[in-house]
Amino acid sequence: MALIKLLLDICLFRKGPQDIPYSMLLLSLTVLWNIAVSVALGLIDMGVVQALMQSLLGLSFLLLFLAALLNVMQKRARFVQTLTAALASDALISSIAIFALTLGQSLTGQSAFLGFLLVFLMMWQIAVLGHILRHALSTRYLLGLALSFSYTLVVYRVMMSVMPNPV
Repeated sequence: MALIKLLLDICLFRKGPQDIPYSMLLLSLTVLWNIAVSVALGLIDMGVVQALMQSLLGLSFLLLFLAALLNVMQKRARFVQTLTAALASDALISSIAIFALTLGQSLTGQSAFLGFLLVFLMMWQIAVLGHILRHALSTRYLLGLALSFSYTLVVYRVMMSVMPNPV
């Protein structure tokens, strides 16, 4: 329960990745949780294989991005906690998106609200990753936010070029 509260505090900008315990087991469980949620979200508009491929590709991009960024900034020791925080926050916000999409499918005439909610969740995810990067790099929030936005834009573009047609 304390871990869920910590994750919520990170997503609400009260805590940072440095507050997450350094644990390879926790990182492994977070990777599995993130893949499961990512695949479930992908299944809304694509097949199982494509959803799994997209999930693994997204995970690989995040892993490489954080490893390179922390290496360049000479903060390698922060990798496990930063990756854990980034994956866990993504899984939590994506879980909310799955709930919203599932609920939205049962409600008629609510597509504008659902669209607004999904845009809000995407912006929240970018903001949370910016917050995590700020702490991981010991820098200003604006730089963390710029890195998060740039990362999201590049990954989205690459994903669309690699997997342009959902089933």
